[in-house]
Amino acid sequence: HYGCISSGKPAGITMLEITDERQAGLFVRHTREGIGRFLALFFPHPLRYRRVWEQRGLRPLYLWQPVPPSAEYVALGMVATTTNEAPLLDEVRCAPRFWVERVGAE
Repeated sequence: HYGCISSGKPAGITMLEITDERQAGLFVRHTREGIGRFLALFFPHPLRYRRVWEQRGLRPLYLWQPVPPSAEYVALGMVATTTNEAPLLDEVRCAPRFWVERVGAE
């Protein structure tokens, strides 16, 4: 997943990949327990979603803003659905506010 401020091709994005080096490789049993605890602590799922926009009609579209679990986290972007049902909570993770920098739109 990545976020961008337009519907065009993203440019100049920075991605963060998290890999458990002890669980990487061909001959490892690949348990996800350690990385799961890390992600739950540093990148928790939102508590819920708030519907912020909708377009009804022949091709409905709904935009949902994730609500972070506390003020220490931020939700990056929104989730779009074609139904009025909120997305699953595990579709998105929040990021520590300390690691995020607000930038202006171009």
